[in-house]
Amino acid sequence: DIISTEKTYYGSALKRGLEQGMKQGRAEGRAEGLEQGRAEGLEQGRAEGIKETARKLKLMGLSAVDIQKATGLSEEEISRL
Repeated sequence: DIISTEKTYYGSALKRGLEQGMKQGRAEGRAEGLEQGRAEGLEQGRAEGIKETARKLKLMGLSAVDIQKATGLSEEEISRL
């Protein structure tokens, strides 16, 4: 009878620990995913901003060489704008 009770306590504790571990793992995974998503979004935003600036410089009549110096874009990227 004592052994059966001990097994029940042990099983319950193990189950609670497993559930808590899974919750913690999910929370950490979500936080990591959100951080990665933010970083990717910021990078995409920066790239779009640079391209928009290059477009405006091109419309103003600046040379591709000057636009390259200002934005860091390649000549090919500038010609596609």
